Amino acid sequence: SESQFRTLYSKLRAWKDESEKRRKAFWGLSSRLSRELRSIFLPCVGSVAEDALQDLMKARDVLVPSAKLGSKKRKLAQAAKLEDIQKLDFLPSLMVTLDYAFRADASEGGQWVRGDDGYWFQ
Repeated sequence: SESQFRTLYSKLRAWKDESEKRRKAFWGLSSRLSRELRSIFLPCVGSVAEDALQDLMKARDVLVPSAKLGSKKRKLAQAAKLEDIQKLDFLPSLMVTLDYAFRADASEGGQWVRGDDGYWFQ
């Protein structure tokens, strides 16, 4: 049933935080579920929206260089950056998950995205 599926998915969400490999597996599974189940999967995507935002912000921090660093510090940061970029292998699956979720919502009138209209994002 749908409630059992949500319970299982929330357990997977907790499981993913233990390693980078698990994060990649979680977003890979989520992208596949989002593609196959479409609007049925939207409540589950909503439950991990904050996680997705945090992961996207993490990717931004790695991919966009900080203008505050001096040239020497920037060069040292770029050397360490390659290692950090390799940790972002979950990013394509995360983007696919969000893509299919937004498409499924758009075909059903956008009620998932507009569910919090009138509320401020904090």
